[in-house]
Amino acid sequence: MRVIKFKVVKKDGSIVDFKKSKILNSIIAAGGDKEMANLIVDSIVEDLHLIKSGKIGQMVKEKIQNMNKKVADNWIKHSIQAVNKNPIISQEMRR
Repeated sequence: MRVIKFKVVKKDGSIVDFKKSKILNSIIAAGGDKEMANLIVDSIVEDLHLIKSGKIGQMVKEKIQNMNKKVADNWIKHSIQAVNKNPIISQEMRR
């Protein structure tokens, strides 16, 4: 299985490797114990692995639009058709 390494964009715009130890240490420095810190970090890492399909779609659309407007328009039409063909997704989108 491939290990995914996360990057973090800092407030100053610099990009650094995600390090669980930084979160662990900050929680402990704030008065939390190691057990609490590990539970929180594990939860955060799990959340980082979960991404909604809509977010991925938005990212794909933006990248395509930056490269080729015609392909982007076709991709959007295809995406809308796929949603309309699936009654469950279509119903959720209308809410």
